[in-house]
Amino acid sequence: MTGVQTCALPIFTGVSRKFEEDGVTASRMRVVASFAGFLPIDNPQLLCMIVVDEPAVPVMEASGVAAPWVNAVLTDLVQYYGILPDETTNTTTVPDLANLTGEEAIYELAKAGFTTNLVDSEKTAVVVSQYPAAGTQAASGSLVLIFTSMTTFNDEGVYKELVAVPSLVERRRQDAFDKLAALGLVLSFDKTQCTGQILTQSIPEGELVPPGTTVYVTFPTPTPRPEEESTTPPPEN
Repeated sequence: MTGVQTCALPIFTGVSRKFEEDGVTASRMRVVASFAGFLPIDNPQLLCMIVVDEPAVPVMEASGVAAPWVNAVLTDLVQYYGILPDETTNTTTVPDLANLTGEEAIYELAKAGFTTNLVDSEKTAVVVSQYPAAGTQAASGSLVLIFTSMTTFNDEGVYKELVAVPSLVERRRQDAFDKLAALGLVLSFDKTQCTGQILTQSIPEGELVPPGTTVYVTFPTPTPRPEEESTTPPPEN
Protein backbone atom coordinates (compact mmCIF):
# COMPACT_ATOMS: atom_id res chain seq x y z
CA MET A 1 0.00 0.00 0.00
CA THR A 2 1.41 3.34 -1.03
CA GLY A 3 1.69 5.95 1.71
CA VAL A 4 3.48 9.23 2.26
CA GLN A 5 5.76 7.69 4.88
CA THR A 6 7.50 5.92 2.00
CA CYS A 7 7.74 9.14 -0.02
CA ALA A 8 10.10 12.04 0.48
CA LEU A 9 7.83 14.81 1.74
CA PRO A 10 9.05 18.44 1.72
CA ILE A 11 7.36 20.24 4.60
CA PHE A 12 6.74 23.76 5.83
CA THR A 13 5.69 24.33 9.41
CA GLY A 14 5.09 27.31 11.66
CA VAL A 15 3.51 28.61 14.85
CA SER A 16 1.91 32.04 15.32
CA ARG A 17 1.03 33.41 18.75
CA LYS A 18 -2.30 35.10 19.43
CA PHE A 19 -2.78 38.15 21.63
CA GLU A 20 -4.56 38.03 24.96
CA GLU A 21 -7.76 40.02 25.51
CA ASP A 22 -5.80 43.20 26.16
CA GLY A 23 -4.63 43.13 22.54
CA VAL A 24 -1.01 43.69 23.60
CA THR A 25 0.23 40.65 25.51
CA ALA A 26 1.39 37.72 23.35
CA SER A 27 -0.26 34.55 24.63
CA ARG A 28 1.91 31.72 25.90
CA MET A 29 -0.75 29.12 25.10
CA ARG A 30 -3.10 30.45 22.43
CA VAL A 31 -1.39 29.81 19.09
CA VAL A 32 -2.18 28.87 15.51
CA ALA A 33 -0.13 25.93 14.22
CA SER A 34 0.29 25.06 10.55
CA PHE A 35 1.90 22.20 8.67
CA ALA A 36 2.13 21.81 4.89
CA GLY A 37 3.61 19.18 2.61
CA PHE A 38 3.67 18.34 -1.07
CA LEU A 39 4.71 15.41 -3.26
CA PRO A 40 6.30 14.00 -5.30
CA ILE A 41 9.40 16.18 -4.97
CA ASP A 42 10.45 16.13 -8.64
CA ASN A 43 6.95 16.51 -10.06
CA PRO A 44 4.61 17.99 -7.39
CA GLN A 45 1.00 16.85 -7.85
CA LEU A 46 -0.48 17.07 -4.37
CA LEU A 47 -0.31 19.80 -1.76
CA CYS A 48 -1.90 19.65 1.69
CA MET A 49 -1.88 22.29 4.41
CA ILE A 50 -3.54 21.85 7.80
CA VAL A 51 -4.04 24.79 10.19
CA VAL A 52 -4.98 24.10 13.82
CA ASP A 53 -6.45 26.97 15.84
CA GLU A 54 -5.34 26.91 19.50
CA PRO A 55 -4.00 23.33 19.71
CA ALA A 56 -4.06 21.98 23.27
CA VAL A 57 -0.34 21.26 23.48
CA PRO A 58 2.78 23.20 24.50
CA VAL A 59 4.02 25.80 22.04
CA MET A 60 7.25 23.88 21.52
CA GLU A 61 5.23 20.98 20.07
CA ALA A 62 2.53 22.94 18.29
CA SER A 63 4.38 22.90 14.97
CA GLY A 64 3.93 19.13 14.81
CA VAL A 65 0.26 19.02 15.79
CA ALA A 66 -1.01 19.03 12.22
CA ALA A 67 1.64 16.65 10.87
CA PRO A 68 -0.38 13.43 11.44
CA TRP A 69 -3.37 14.99 9.69
CA VAL A 70 -1.31 16.02 6.68
CA ASN A 71 0.08 12.48 6.58
CA ALA A 72 -3.42 10.96 6.74
CA VAL A 73 -4.79 13.18 3.96
CA LEU A 74 -1.86 12.65 1.61
CA THR A 75 -1.78 8.90 2.31
CA ASP A 76 -5.37 8.61 1.10
CA LEU A 77 -4.75 10.86 -1.89
CA VAL A 78 -1.66 9.05 -3.18
CA GLN A 79 -3.68 5.82 -3.15
CA TYR A 80 -6.67 7.47 -4.85
CA TYR A 81 -4.55 9.00 -7.63
CA GLY A 82 -2.15 6.05 -7.86
CA ILE A 83 0.97 8.12 -7.19
CA LEU A 84 3.93 5.81 -6.68
CA PRO A 85 6.73 6.48 -4.19
CA ASP A 86 9.72 8.43 -5.43
CA GLU A 87 12.16 5.95 -6.94
CA THR A 88 15.07 7.69 -5.25
CA THR A 89 13.47 7.61 -1.79
CA ASN A 90 15.07 5.24 0.71
CA THR A 91 13.00 4.06 3.66
CA THR A 92 14.10 3.05 7.15
CA THR A 93 12.34 1.42 10.08
CA VAL A 94 11.51 3.96 12.81
CA PRO A 95 13.14 2.85 16.09
CA ASP A 96 11.23 2.33 19.33
CA LEU A 97 11.93 5.34 21.58
CA ALA A 98 9.61 4.51 24.48
CA ASN A 99 11.14 5.07 27.93
CA LEU A 100 14.38 6.45 26.52
CA THR A 101 15.63 9.83 27.65
CA GLY A 102 15.39 12.63 25.13
CA GLU A 103 19.14 12.51 24.59
CA GLU A 104 19.08 8.75 24.02
CA ALA A 105 16.17 9.14 21.59
CA ILE A 106 18.06 11.76 19.56
CA TYR A 107 21.03 9.38 19.33
CA GLU A 108 18.87 6.44 18.22
CA LEU A 109 17.10 8.54 15.60
CA ALA A 110 20.34 9.98 14.26
CA LYS A 111 21.78 6.46 14.04
CA ALA A 112 18.73 5.39 11.99
CA GLY A 113 18.96 8.49 9.80
CA PHE A 114 16.05 10.52 11.19
CA THR A 115 15.70 14.03 12.63
CA THR A 116 13.48 15.14 15.51
CA ASN A 117 11.71 18.14 17.03
CA LEU A 118 13.17 17.69 20.54
CA VAL A 119 14.61 20.80 22.23
CA ASP A 120 17.63 20.85 24.55
CA SER A 121 15.55 21.40 27.69
CA GLU A 122 13.87 18.00 27.16
CA LYS A 123 17.01 15.91 26.79
CA THR A 124 16.75 14.53 30.33
CA ALA A 125 12.98 13.84 30.09
CA VAL A 126 11.55 10.40 29.27
CA VAL A 127 9.90 9.72 25.91
CA VAL A 128 6.22 8.77 26.32
CA SER A 129 5.06 8.72 22.68
CA GLN A 130 6.29 9.26 19.14
CA TYR A 131 5.08 9.77 15.58
CA PRO A 132 5.49 7.85 13.31
CA ALA A 133 5.09 4.79 15.56
CA ALA A 134 7.93 2.38 16.23
CA GLY A 135 8.37 -0.19 13.46
CA THR A 136 6.87 2.06 10.77
CA GLN A 137 8.67 2.42 7.45
CA ALA A 138 9.45 6.11 6.88
CA ALA A 139 11.54 8.08 4.43
CA SER A 140 15.16 8.32 5.49
CA GLY A 141 15.99 11.76 6.86
CA SER A 142 12.36 12.55 7.72
CA LEU A 143 11.13 14.04 10.99
CA VAL A 144 10.06 11.90 13.95
CA LEU A 145 7.96 13.78 16.51
CA ILE A 146 8.74 13.04 20.17
CA PHE A 147 6.56 13.76 23.22
CA THR A 148 8.19 13.51 26.63
CA SER A 149 7.31 13.44 30.32
CA MET A 150 7.87 17.20 30.39
CA THR A 151 4.64 17.62 28.46
CA THR A 152 1.95 18.11 31.12
CA PHE A 153 -1.79 18.14 30.47
CA ASN A 154 -4.79 18.86 32.66
CA ASP A 155 -7.75 16.51 33.14
CA GLU A 156 -9.29 17.57 29.82
CA GLY A 157 -6.10 16.96 27.87
CA VAL A 158 -5.37 20.68 27.59
CA TYR A 159 -1.86 21.88 28.24
CA LYS A 160 -1.64 23.77 31.49
CA GLU A 161 1.13 26.29 32.15
CA LEU A 162 0.20 27.84 35.48
CA VAL A 163 0.91 31.35 36.74
CA ALA A 164 0.77 32.73 40.28
CA VAL A 165 -1.98 35.22 41.06
CA PRO A 166 -0.47 38.49 42.37
CA SER A 167 -1.76 40.53 45.30
CA LEU A 168 -4.28 43.09 44.10
CA VAL A 169 -5.46 44.40 47.47
CA GLU A 170 -4.96 48.17 47.88
CA ARG A 171 -4.15 48.55 44.18
CA ARG A 172 -6.04 50.90 41.88
CA ARG A 173 -8.15 49.43 39.08
CA GLN A 174 -5.79 50.24 36.20
CA ASP A 175 -2.77 49.04 38.16
CA ALA A 176 -4.50 45.72 38.86
CA PHE A 177 -5.56 45.38 35.22
CA ASP A 178 -1.98 45.89 34.01
CA LYS A 179 -0.61 43.49 36.60
CA LEU A 180 -2.99 40.70 35.57
CA ALA A 181 -2.70 41.34 31.84
CA ALA A 182 1.06 40.87 32.02
CA LEU A 183 0.39 37.33 33.32
CA GLY A 184 -2.39 36.57 30.86
CA LEU A 185 -5.10 36.89 33.54
CA VAL A 186 -8.37 38.83 33.35
CA LEU A 187 -9.69 41.44 35.80
CA SER A 188 -13.42 41.61 36.58
CA PHE A 189 -15.39 43.90 38.92
CA ASP A 190 -18.75 45.53 39.52
CA LYS A 191 -18.76 48.48 37.14
CA THR A 192 -21.19 50.34 39.38
CA GLN A 193 -18.74 50.22 42.27
CA CYS A 194 -15.15 50.42 41.06
CA THR A 195 -13.51 53.48 42.58
CA GLY A 196 -10.77 53.69 45.16
CA GLN A 197 -8.43 50.85 46.14
CA ILE A 198 -9.27 47.15 45.86
CA LEU A 199 -10.59 45.55 49.04
CA THR A 200 -10.76 41.85 48.17
CA GLN A 201 -9.89 39.46 45.36
CA SER A 202 -11.61 36.17 44.48
CA ILE A 203 -8.40 34.15 44.08
CA PRO A 204 -5.78 34.42 46.85
CA GLU A 205 -2.31 35.77 46.20
CA GLY A 206 0.12 33.05 45.14
CA GLU A 207 -2.48 30.53 43.93
CA LEU A 208 -1.48 28.89 40.64
CA VAL A 209 -4.01 29.20 37.83
CA PRO A 210 -3.96 28.75 34.04
CA PRO A 211 -3.67 31.88 31.86
CA GLY A 212 -7.07 33.27 30.91
CA THR A 213 -8.44 32.86 34.44
CA THR A 214 -10.68 35.70 35.64
CA VAL A 215 -9.95 37.32 39.01
CA TYR A 216 -12.92 39.17 40.50
CA VAL A 217 -12.20 42.10 42.82
CA THR A 218 -14.31 44.37 45.00
CA PHE A 219 -13.98 48.02 45.87
CA PRO A 220 -15.16 49.94 48.95
CA THR A 221 -18.73 51.17 49.05
CA PRO A 222 -18.76 54.89 48.28
CA THR A 223 -19.54 57.04 51.31
CA PRO A 224 -22.70 59.06 50.59
CA ARG A 225 -22.24 62.80 50.67
CA PRO A 226 -23.97 64.55 53.59
CA GLU A 227 -26.96 66.55 52.54
CA GLU A 228 -26.22 70.25 52.47
CA GLU A 229 -28.18 72.37 54.91
CA SER A 230 -30.87 74.40 53.29
CA THR A 231 -30.07 78.10 52.99
CA THR A 232 -33.61 79.01 51.98
CA PRO A 233 -34.96 81.62 54.38
CA PRO A 234 -38.10 80.68 56.35
CA PRO A 235 -41.34 81.93 54.92
CA GLU A 236 -42.60 85.24 56.28
CA ASN A 237 -45.71 85.17 58.45
